[in-house]
Amino acid sequence: VVERRDLQERHAQSEAALETERFKTALLSCVSHDLRTPLAAISTSVGGLIRYREKLSPETQVTMLATIEEQSNRLRDFVEHILNLSRLDAGLSRDDLETVEVNDILTAAIQRIRDAYPARIVRCLIDDRTMLAVAQPQLLQQVFVNILENAVR
Repeated sequence: VVERRDLQERHAQSEAALETERFKTALLSCVSHDLRTPLAAISTSVGGLIRYREKLSPETQVTMLATIEEQSNRLRDFVEHILNLSRLDAGLSRDDLETVEVNDILTAAIQRIRDAYPARIVRCLIDDRTMLAVAQPQLLQQVFVNILENAVR
């Protein structure tokens, strides 16, 4: 019975390790795509500005510069997401946690989404009661941003 239980535990651990590897592979595939997309847009816009600057109208140049700025911000945010994930994976200590007002963090996350997607209407009804959480403020805000960004997309 003991041997059988040990065998089952080893099998479960093996399955968990295999599932973790599958998840990491899928995540790496998504990450590489999410990094390449803004880099390609930045590279194309910069190349066009360098090669065809004299032939481009001022409006087109402004549009291309806006694309560079937007995609650079997108890339920065994505790298920030990755760094936050690595911090989570490394584990948080109690020193990293503090009592935070959830509504304030959610409001800041909503504003980030509104700034990132000005063409989209983002409405949120927030209960005005005080809600406190023990969390790392930037990571909690990032959770809200991720959820809202998925909803906007």
